[in-house]
Amino acid sequence: MRYISILLTLLILGCAEITESAVTPISIEIKNGAKGSEFWAGVVINDNKNIATKWTKSTQSKFQIHVPDTQSAATIVLLRKNAAPILQSVTPELITDGLSVEFTEGGIVTGKVVAKSDGSPITDGVVTLRFDKKLGLQVPEELPMYSWELEEDGSFVVLGVPLGDHTLEVRSEGYLHAGVLVSVSQLDPQPELEILMERGYYVSGRIIRYQRNIPPELVFRGEIDVDLVTSDHKTEEFSVEFDKDDNFRIGPFAKDTVMKLQAWVPDGRRSKKNEVVAPSEDVELIVHHWVRVTGKVQDRETGEPVEEYAVTARAYPPHLSEINDPSGKFSVPMSEYAYDLNIEAPGYLFWTTVDLSKNLTAGADYDLGTIELDRAHTVKGRVVSSTTGEPIAGASVWRIDGGTLGSAKHTRWMSRLNLNLVQTMTDANGEFELNRFPMRHGEIAAGASGFKSSRGQNVDDANVFLEIELAPNVSISGQVESLQGEPVAARIVSQSSTLTRTEDGEFQLETFVGKQSFWAISDVGRSQVVEIDPDVGEAIEGVRLVIDRVARVRGDITGLWKGETVSVYADGVSDRAKSNGSYEILGVSQGVHEIRAYTSFGRILTGSLSVGTNLEGRINFKFPRSASLSGRVMAGSNGFGEFKIVARP
Repeated sequence: MRYISILLTLLILGCAEITESAVTPISIEIKNGAKGSEFWAGVVINDNKNIATKWTKSTQSKFQIHVPDTQSAATIVLLRKNAAPILQSVTPELITDGLSVEFTEGGIVTGKVVAKSDGSPITDGVVTLRFDKKLGLQVPEELPMYSWELEEDGSFVVLGVPLGDHTLEVRSEGYLHAGVLVSVSQLDPQPELEILMERGYYVSGRIIRYQRNIPPELVFRGEIDVDLVTSDHKTEEFSVEFDKDDNFRIGPFAKDTVMKLQAWVPDGRRSKKNEVVAPSEDVELIVHHWVRVTGKVQDRETGEPVEEYAVTARAYPPHLSEINDPSGKFSVPMSEYAYDLNIEAPGYLFWTTVDLSKNLTAGADYDLGTIELDRAHTVKGRVVSSTTGEPIAGASVWRIDGGTLGSAKHTRWMSRLNLNLVQTMTDANGEFELNRFPMRHGEIAAGASGFKSSRGQNVDDANVFLEIELAPNVSISGQVESLQGEPVAARIVSQSSTLTRTEDGEFQLETFVGKQSFWAISDVGRSQVVEIDPDVGEAIEGVRLVIDRVARVRGDITGLWKGETVSVYADGVSDRAKSNGSYEILGVSQGVHEIRAYTSFGRILTGSLSVGTNLEGRINFKFPRSASLSGRVMAGSNGFGEFKIVARP
């Protein structure tokens, strides 16, 4: 009898690979259905602490299997698709006599997989059989022996189920993994199962490498740590996948699962932990090197440590650390590209650095030393109308200065901090309390709807009650209409911006005191310019903006060079062309106009055009294809070596 020898190399924890001298051969014969059909053979070693198994594939019905010489329990395992597994303990008799076995059909489990939401069949998926733990048999994921694909109607048939309590697991793209316990007490067909699958949700995005002065760019795929904040058991199985463009997708998860993601790339850069909720798209995990910044914070007057404060950094991404330390010390990791570091402590003025990143080196610590904070004071006051003296409720009040310490750059940054963070609103009596002011030399401002914001007002003594006056804005209302008196939808604009838009022709806007000009622009033309010079609090009503400039000027542009654009102006309005072709200007008045065409390369053409009662005018601009250059080249007292003149459009 000729046997095929199958050497199963066992990787046992703490041991090297088993060699020929450390194994005993056992003859195996499979009597039925083995020849020509694929099966797997293995030896399981159980030392009561660890279980080690090594599998090999074969199609031979007679072979030898090599069992390691060990004091631990050893079991021979034979597996075949749609057949019950064979498990045989290794005994002295087995070593002498060999093993002759037959595969049996085992139990049969049938069922159908449907979507929990609407009961529709799930047709694309895989059903996998996980054996009862009592069998002591762990089939590796890569062995396809006990997996079955779903049929077109969502049904499945699982064959070769041994007696015991086993688990059927179902996986399908776009759904949460599902599992059901199957108890087989006899080998007759079991009742048909219905397995419900819930829809799964994904988190997708990309890993971004950030470097100062360079736009963020994609990096090679890296590692992503997923820390689930929710404890739903349905979200325990998920995968992290990257596509060919290095975009990642993580899931599936139950809806609204909260998680923290952190990315790592091979060069050691990593992202901060980003909290996201499934489903989410376009998540960006920004990786960079990290630096540890240390320091100690104390009261300038007393020298005592400040225990509670926040450390923030203007970085990409922004940084925030809450500190509570009796010694006043902090040690925080932050991006190597942190521009500034700020300290915010209750009862103290803000503290900030400038150009912090110039002192940071990837992988190295940086100590800011002792940071002294100044005590903050509260400014109290009232905001009133300058015309009536009545208090203004709901007015905004803010600090606008940057302090008196540090460089001009430091002062500008402190001004922005104070403007954004030191602000409050007045109560029903127009009164306010605003914290984080120095005792002297602070500056305060206020504003409210319907009023012009105040200029900065010096605070010479934080203990003095302030009164801030606001001048009422000017109210202007009226109608935009056609020459026939019909209302027209339009934009009301000034020299600098669009003030408001009206769909029914009626408009009302608030603006500032003093001389100003505005007009209306619609889809059919524009009005003439209206000038007003209102007084404080004045309400101007009945303003008529008549769309009376409705003529059009059209034409063709030719002769532009590659990359050259042109703007054409007529009667205060214009049109811009990006290449050779036509232009059209709407909103021109009747009469004679000078038409000018300016190109992005500095070329200019002009022409004159008379627009009559037909409200149409046409003028073409043809730029020459070639250009001339004239002038004189002058050398200094030392002269030139070699030089050349290059003319470009």
